[in-house]
Amino acid sequence: MNMHAQPDPEWQKDAIWFGSIPLHPLGERNSFQCIVEAGHNIEEQRAHFSGMYTQRFLNIIMLLVFLHCLWLSIGMIRMRPHALASWCCLIQTTCGVAYNAVAISSLHPDGATCRKSAWTAAVTANLGEACISAVLLQKAYIVQDRPRWMLVFGLLIIAAPPLLVYAAWASPAIQGSTCECTVDYRFYYPWIRFGLYVPLDVACSAVFLVVVFRHLRRFGSEAWKQLTQSGTQLILCLLLSHLTCLFIIAFDLSGTFSGVVYMLDWFVCSVLIIAHVHSAHTSKPQSSFVELTE
Repeated sequence: MNMHAQPDPEWQKDAIWFGSIPLHPLGERNSFQCIVEAGHNIEEQRAHFSGMYTQRFLNIIMLLVFLHCLWLSIGMIRMRPHALASWCCLIQTTCGVAYNAVAISSLHPDGATCRKSAWTAAVTANLGEACISAVLLQKAYIVQDRPRWMLVFGLLIIAAPPLLVYAAWASPAIQGSTCECTVDYRFYYPWIRFGLYVPLDVACSAVFLVVVFRHLRRFGSEAWKQLTQSGTQLILCLLLSHLTCLFIIAFDLSGTFSGVVYMLDWFVCSVLIIAHVHSAHTSKPQSSFVELTE
């Protein structure tokens, strides 16, 4: 789902409105309808619609991975039903399954339209991202011995989904001539994400880097083994991925592929947080690192 399509500025004149949100006419069809209306032969379809087919192929791969992560999350709920991390993992993997299932359904005659796929992505991706951030904040909060000032970041996590979902829904979704579903996000959308998540990511990165340096000074070469067992390395990889993608998208370094970067970042962070929490639930760290998933 690309972030920068170029819609006709006159389209709103004939648009249907959903409350205060105009619905672009080209967003009210799905991939199947787009292909049929194009009327190409099989060879032309393969070349003309390669981008759309690539989108659906990636959705299938992501769906399979999210289903596996969902199965792991259910197991974590059974092992530790009172752990916040377990429920956050369950919610965000359910979001991943829901979005990709809806996106794949667009290949069916009665499947989801481009707009419905885009709106589903807005809800599920932002809710999933908030769940991942909640797990990271909880871990950093415990490591820092529960300082009250860190609770401010909790307010940002709570505020992020409704703000970002509305901003995404207010942006027109378009099924173009190549049948790829694109969204022309408002210029402020990536900057809202940047402002909400960068402070949290930087704070969490600082907290866990301090943990790394302390372990290196105390345990030397053995520190990396202990940090691996405690999952700190996975957390730092997750934070690095998220921060990098926030900068890439906000400064438009990926151009029309910003949407792809966004979805891949969500996917990678989801897999990493599941791997970390599942490892913490099923093994006992052999270090003085605080167990953070309770």
